[in-house]
Parts: sequence; C-alpha cells; structure tokens
Amino acid sequence: PKMGLAHLLALTGLHLFSSVLVGEGFKLRLPANHPGALGAWRTGFYLVFFLPVFGVLLGALLIARPPKVALQIEDDFLSPMEYRKQQAEAQLAEEAAKGHVSADVETVADALKDEDKAKRLGAVEALREMGNKQAVELLSQSLNNTVFEVRFHAVEALAGINQKFSKRIGAASQVLEREPTPENHLTLAEVYYEYATLEMEEESIQQHLYRKASAGFREYLAAHGDVAILLKAAFCLDRLGEQQQALTAYRQVLGANPTNLEANLGLARAQFGSGQYQQLRETCRQILDMPLPRPPEREVAEVLTMWAEGRPQATA
Repeated sequence: PKMGLAHLLALTGLHLFSSVLVGEGFKLRLPANHPGALGAWRTGFYLVFFLPVFGVLLGALLIARPPKVALQIEDDFLSPMEYRKQQAEAQLAEEAAKGHVSADVETVADALKDEDKAKRLGAVEALREMGNKQAVELLSQSLNNTVFEVRFHAVEALAGINQKFSKRIGAASQVLEREPTPENHLTLAEVYYEYATLEMEEESIQQHLYRKASAGFREYLAAHGDVAILLKAAFCLDRLGEQQQALTAYRQVLGANPTNLEANLGLARAQFGSGQYQQLRETCRQILDMPLPRPPEREVAEVLTMWAEGRPQATA
C-alpha cells in the first residue's frame, strides 16, 4: 500500500507538472504582455489535465508549430490609436509616392470631416507636414473633433510645430552668437517672423516674437536696402502697435512698388489703428481702383469698401 500511494503521488505530480509545462509552452508562443497569454496558458493546462496522453501529444505538436503571430510582434505592442496613426501615415506616404497628395488646404479640411477615422488622421499628418498658418488654424479646430485620436494627434502636431521652431530659433541664435553679421541677424529674424505669423501663441508671446523679428530686420536693413524685408519690418511694427513707424515703412515700400497689395493693405491697417480715418478712406479708394497684380480676397475687399465709404467701425 505504501508503494502504491507513493506511485500514485508520483504520477499525480508528473501529471500536474506536464499540465503546467504545456500551459507555459502555449503562453510562450505569444509575445510578452500579450492580453491573451493567460487564456493560452489555461488552454494548455486544461488540455493535458483532462486528456493526459492525448493532451501531451497534441500540446507538443502545437508548441513545435511556428506561431503565426511571431511575425506580428511589433504590431502587438502598438495601441489601437498608435496603430491607426501609423496606418494613416503609411497611406499618406503611399499617396505622396504616387503623386496623389494635394497641398490644397480645402481638400485636407474636407478630409477632417470624413467618416473614415484613418482619413481624418491622415489629414492631421498632412497638416503637420504643411506647418503653415492655415494648417495651424485647422489643427486648432481639430482639437474639438469628435474622434479622440484626431484630437490627440492634433495636440501632438501643434506641439511638434512649436518644437520645430524652438529648435530653429536655437540653431540660428547660436550661429548669430558666433558670427553677428547682418545676414545672420536676418536669418534669425525670419524664423521669429515665420513663427509669429502662425499666430499659434498667446498675445504676450506673439508680441515677444514680433519684437525679436523687428530687431533683427532693423539690424539687416541698417546694412542693406531690401524692400521685401522692409515690408516684413513694417508688418512687425504694425503688430507691435507702433503705427507711426509702420506708416513710414509702408510708404517707403510703396514708393518703390506702388501696386504692392500687402503694403497697401498694411498702410490702410496702420491708418485705421492710428485713427487717421480721412487718409484711410483715400487709401481704400485707391486700392479698390488700382490695377493690382492680384485682387484682394472677398472678405478684405468688403472691409476696404466699408472703409472707403467712411465706416471706420469695420474691423481691421
């Protein structure tokens, strides 16, 4: 009887050991931290526990068979949100390779409203690549999108644009410290200006960016006469509330190029800001009658018409 009991205990221990071993084998077929790992372990354990001989043979065959998920380990580590983002990026890259990606902002804006989540994410990635003012405006609107992934990646895209400019400012500042030339002042000022005109920061930071850009443009203009840079400097002064200096700069630009639309609009805006309504009416009439290379946008033309008719309450 003692030998029989010892034999029974040995068989029971071997049976349990085989069950656990096959369960571990099933579990190891899956990647680490896989959500189905516990279920796989239980399947292997119960298979051998209730079907000792057949279970061991079947378990050994299944363990020896290469798992299908072995080639998908990388995907198993991705969250559904990250997976969809990568799918959208891959689709965008594929369309770009075929030449099907359009830089038209209206097309991207329509994609943000599409029922297909992948298309919405693809639109966010396209806006991240554009990185211009219209893209920033659409990304800001996407913060209220009904799809969580779109809102999340819109935040990431805006943060990425912010980080990109921070790096560019840092790199240009280092170059300027080593070589304080007018050209390097211009390079740094251009980055500040481009960042400021995106209008993605709060007002105090915007003022700081325009002030930095204005200072750099002034350094460059002290050594070089450049109408295009003078126009940007005038815009900075206008945004900083220094209307009188902005008016002088805009008039200098118009002296060299009377049909420059941006300079004419800037002059009107500065006159509005400084309360020079009589001059403002004359300027707006001239703009509306002027044979410009390209006409102003419809909303701008409406404001110019209001000002020309003597209604200065129209917003700039």
